[in-house]
Amino acid sequence: MTFLRPEFLWLLATLPLVVLLHFLRNRRRHQLVSALFLWQQASNQASARRRFALWWLLLLQLLAVALLAAALAGPVLVGRGVPDRVLVIDGSASMAARDPDGVRLVKALRIAGELAGDGGRVALVRAGSTATVVTPISAGAQELSVGLAGLVAADASSDLAGAIELAAALAPDAELHLFTDQQYSGRADVTVHAVAGGGHNLGISTFDLGPRQAFVAVTSTWPRPQTVTVELQRDGQPAGSAELLVPAAGQGNVSFPIEAQGGLYGVTIRPPEGDALQLDDVAWAGSRQLSYYMLDESAPLQRALAALPGLVPAASASAADLIVTSNAARADALPRAGGVLLFAARSADPHYVEIRDWDQSDPLLRFVDLMGAQVGLDSSWSADSASGLVLARGGDLRPVIAVDRHNGRKVVQLGFNPSQSDIIYRPAFPTLVANIVQYFRGEDGLRLGDSLPEGTTFGAEPVSFAWQPGIYEAPGSQLTASLLSAAESRLPGPAAAETTGRPPAESTVPAGDSDLVIWLLVAVPLLLLAEWLLWSRRSSAGTRRLIKSEQ
Repeated sequence: MTFLRPEFLWLLATLPLVVLLHFLRNRRRHQLVSALFLWQQASNQASARRRFALWWLLLLQLLAVALLAAALAGPVLVGRGVPDRVLVIDGSASMAARDPDGVRLVKALRIAGELAGDGGRVALVRAGSTATVVTPISAGAQELSVGLAGLVAADASSDLAGAIELAAALAPDAELHLFTDQQYSGRADVTVHAVAGGGHNLGISTFDLGPRQAFVAVTSTWPRPQTVTVELQRDGQPAGSAELLVPAAGQGNVSFPIEAQGGLYGVTIRPPEGDALQLDDVAWAGSRQLSYYMLDESAPLQRALAALPGLVPAASASAADLIVTSNAARADALPRAGGVLLFAARSADPHYVEIRDWDQSDPLLRFVDLMGAQVGLDSSWSADSASGLVLARGGDLRPVIAVDRHNGRKVVQLGFNPSQSDIIYRPAFPTLVANIVQYFRGEDGLRLGDSLPEGTTFGAEPVSFAWQPGIYEAPGSQLTASLLSAAESRLPGPAAAETTGRPPAESTVPAGDSDLVIWLLVAVPLLLLAEWLLWSRRSSAGTRRLIKSEQ
C-alpha cells in the first residue's frame, strides 16, 4: 500500500496524546470515607472488569485516530496486477507529419506499445472521422500487436470526444490513454500523451472548380514566406502552372483559367525541403470523362445525354461505362460491369399517372421538380415491378423511378418511356439525366478517411477506406479523395499539444482504491460510537455499584 497524501500520516503523532488524555480522564480521585472494608469488597469484585474496559476504550480511541489519518493520506493498493487500459490513438492526417524528432504516429505507437507490454488487458480505439474499435479488451497480445501495426493516420478530421466516450463504454473501469497532437480538454480521467513536434508544413487547403476557372488555396505554417510551384492537370494532361508566394504562417491563393468543360482535374504542389506532411500536396476535383452506349433508341435521352459535358459516346457496348437500354437482359449479357440506365419500352396502351411523391433529399433527384408531371406506365407495370430503392411514385402508388444494384453494377430504372411523358418538356428532365450520369460517375470530392463502396480498388488493391489521396476505382464508377483540411495542414504544434487537459494525480488511481478511503472514513465514527457506548455502560455500572455500597 502507498499513499497519495502522505503528509497526513503526521496525525499518527497524536496517538501518545490520546493515551495521555485517556489516563488523565481515568485518574483516581481521593475521597474521605468512614470505613474502607466496603470499598475494598466492591473494588475486588470489579477490578478485573474495570481494567478490561479501560484498555478497550483506549484501543478504540487509538484505532479511530489511526484510521482517520490513513483515510486522509489517501491509501492506494498496489500489487493488484496491471490495470486494464484502453488506448485511443488519433488517426487524423496531422499525425502522419514528420517532426524533427520523428513521425507523430510512430511516436504514439512506441509509447502505446510500452503500455501494452506491461501484461494487463488492453483495448485499442482509433479516433478518426468516426471512432472505431480496432481490438476489444479481450484481445490477445498478438491481435493487439497487429492492430497497432495496422493503424493509419490520414483522416481529414478526428472525433476525439466520440472516441473517448467509446473507450469509456468499452471498459468502464479501465485507464484511458489518448495519443494525439490535438488539444483535448474533455474528461479529467484521461491521460493525454502529446506527440506534437516542431515540424512545418505547406499544403493545399482548398481546390474548387468554378465557371471557367479553378481556384487553389495553399496554407503554410513555415515561419518565413515560401515560394511554391502549383501545377494543374486535366485528365492527366498539363492544364496550367504558376509560382505562388505563400506568406509566413498564412495562406496564398491562385486561379487558373479553364477552357474545356468537364473532366477530372488534379492540382499538385512542390513544397520546400523538410515539409512535414505529404497528404496535402495533391488534390482532386471534377469527374472523369464517362462513355455511354445506347442499346435501344430514345430520342429524348439521346439529346439530354449529348448535351452533358464530359460524356462521350462509346465505340461499342462492351467498352462503355454506361449502358442505356430498355432491356435489362441485353445489358446483363455484356462482359463489362458498367452502369445501366434502364427505361421502359414504348407501350401501345400506356396508363398515364401523375407523380405525387418523390424523395427530394436523394442526390439523384436533387433540384428535380416532378410536381404534377405525367408519365405513361404500361398496363403490366405494378407496384412490385421496380426492384431496389424507389425514389418516386405515381398517384396510384406504382413506382416511377428506382435505383438498385444488379449483378455487381448500378442500375437506375425509369418505369416509363421518356417519349410517353411530359417530363421531357420540363427543366426537370435534363437535371434528372445529369444527376443520373453523376451517380454513375461516382461521388466527387471524397475526404480522406471516408468509407468506400464494397469492391473499390486503389492501385489494383481492394480497399475499404480512402486513406491516400488519389483516384479509386469503384464498381461502375470512379472516385477521388483529397485531404483539403486547413486544420490538419496547419499541424498543431507542441505549445498547443501541451495545453491539453491532463488528469490530476488522484485521477490516476486505479478504480476501487477510492472505495478503501470510504470504508476507512465509515469505520472512524463507528469506532467512536463503540467507545462512547462502552464508556457509558462502564459509567452506569460504576454508579449503580456506588449506590448499592452506600445502601
